[in-house]
Amino acid sequence: ENTGAFTCDPPHVLMRSDADVGDEWRVRCEGTSAEQGTTVTTAGTNTYLGTETLRIDGRPVEAHHYRQDRTLSGDQTGTQEDHQWYSVETGLLLRARSSVEAVSPSPIGDVTYTESGEYTLTSLRPEH
Repeated sequence: ENTGAFTCDPPHVLMRSDADVGDEWRVRCEGTSAEQGTTVTTAGTNTYLGTETLRIDGRPVEAHHYRQDRTLSGDQTGTQEDHQWYSVETGLLLRARSSVEAVSPSPIGDVTYTESGEYTLTSLRPEH
């Protein structure tokens, strides 16, 4: 079991309703793991890329598109790129894509962790 606790300065803001296309803002977060005794810093930018039309359940939905670019340093090093699409109408997260590569020390040498994933909502109606 390993739990990390992160503190961001300024507080981590994923989306801004007043952003113009190309606006970016910096984020820096410090994290610690009590179980592992490690620290990591993740720093980079959030960028507003504009609006796009997604198809959810066959219906066009306008979405705000944001990108996060991060560099990891400290006991882990690497990069992370995330994209999120939020409904213009409701703010609901409609789609997300993530790519991470992190290198961590281990008793047998450095270990590289890679992850990539994506999901898109299939419906705007909640299931009961």
